[in-house]
Amino acid sequence: MYGGIVGIGVFIVYAIKTPLTSKLYKEAFYSYFIGCTIASSYPYYYRKQYLQSVSVAYDALKARFQRFPHLNVPDSENISKNFGTTRWNDSEVSDDEDLLAIDSQNVFDGRPEDTRSEMVSEFLE
Repeated sequence: MYGGIVGIGVFIVYAIKTPLTSKLYKEAFYSYFIGCTIASSYPYYYRKQYLQSVSVAYDALKARFQRFPHLNVPDSENISKNFGTTRWNDSEVSDDEDLLAIDSQNVFDGRPEDTRSEMVSEFLE
């Protein structure tokens, strides 16, 4: 959007300074190029700032790992780091067998009254 506004402004300035016999093709290209360059400089500047801050944080992290080398150890393969809303983030699921048991259950198995009574008895314990 800003590129179009700046481009129109540059085109108007070129149109005023150019003689009437010119077809303004070159000036239209110049205005488009300058408008896009000015418009892209704004996100480029903030992208550059972001990359600089990430680089500073990464260098601080590398310095921390050099100071405390015991932190620079890969984690075990048996640790599940999924903390989102998935089936692994459930106290009843601890391994693949539990997932297979859940997958084998059908929606139409059992009765709602039985499930409700089981939940009430677990809550009261």
